[in-house]
Amino acid sequence: WYDDKIKDWPDKYELNPPMQLRDMDLNFGNSCNLKCRMCDGINSSAWVKDDLKLAQNGNPYFRRTDDPEFGYTNKSEQIIEKLFEDPTPFMNLRYLSIKGGEPYMEPANKKILQKFIDLGVAKNVTLDWTTNGTIVDEEIQELARHYGETKWTVSLDCLLYTSPSPRDGL
Repeated sequence: WYDDKIKDWPDKYELNPPMQLRDMDLNFGNSCNLKCRMCDGINSSAWVKDDLKLAQNGNPYFRRTDDPEFGYTNKSEQIIEKLFEDPTPFMNLRYLSIKGGEPYMEPANKKILQKFIDLGVAKNVTLDWTTNGTIVDEEIQELARHYGETKWTVSLDCLLYTSPSPRDGL
C-alpha cells in the first residue's frame, strides 16, 4: 500500500510560498505487544490473525479487513528518506506526536527523532509520545532529551476494570 503511494510522489514539489510545518503527527506502523479489546488489525499487529478469522466466520462485529492499512507492513525507511530529501518544511516544526501500535516497537521512530536532532530543530519541538506503558527504551529516552519538551502519554484505558482485562497480554 505504501509503495503505491510513494511511487506517485513527484521528484520535487513546487510550493509557493514554501510549506512550513508546525505540527506533525506520525504513525509509522501497527506493531504492538498487546491485543486490547478496543483495538483492531489496523492499529495493532496482535489483532491481524484474529480479525481475519472473525471476518471469515461471519462475526457480526465489523472488522475492517478490507481496509488498505489492515495488517500493513511497514515501509517507513522509504518514507523517511523521501520526507527528508528537502528538510525545509520542517525548520519551523514545534510539535511532533508519535503513536503506533506501540511506538517503542517501531525502529523507524528512533530514526525520525534523530533526523530532527540532526536538523537542529528538536530543541524547539514538543515531543508527544503515546505508549501503552509496557516497554521502556533507554535509547529513545536519550533521544527525547534533545527535544524542547517531552510529553509521555500513557494509555490507561479501563485502569479500574477488573476481569477480564481489556488489555490482553497484561
